Amino acid sequence: MAKRLIAAVAALSFVMVPLPASAHAKLVRSNPGISATVYKVPTQLSLTFDDDLLELAGANAIEVTDPKNKKIQIGSVNLTAATLSIKLKASSVLGKYKVMWRALSGDGHPVTGFYYFYLAKKK
Repeated sequence: MAKRLIAAVAALSFVMVPLPASAHAKLVRSNPGISATVYKVPTQLSLTFDDDLLELAGANAIEVTDPKNKKIQIGSVNLTAATLSIKLKASSVLGKYKVMWRALSGDGHPVTGFYYFYLAKKK
């Protein structure tokens, strides 16, 4: 009986050992910011996450479209630790710009999202 109790306690203690947390990366900062109003489209857009991302061909992506649904990003995404960035074409189309992104978390899971920023005429 004592051997069974010791075996049960040993098995239970193994199960209860805390394992390292594995969380998907979360967007913590963007430039331009979420719902920001800008008076000139920046030459580069950047997205910073709360953890380093993995680099794998085609896994990380950013697409930026103007109010007429024309893509304005140039080239491919640059990854530096927890930040994705991409160059943008100049644009003078006033209105809502959509930023869509996909990032490969350090835990190997892809995360996606989108947000808008606005181009307005300076008063």
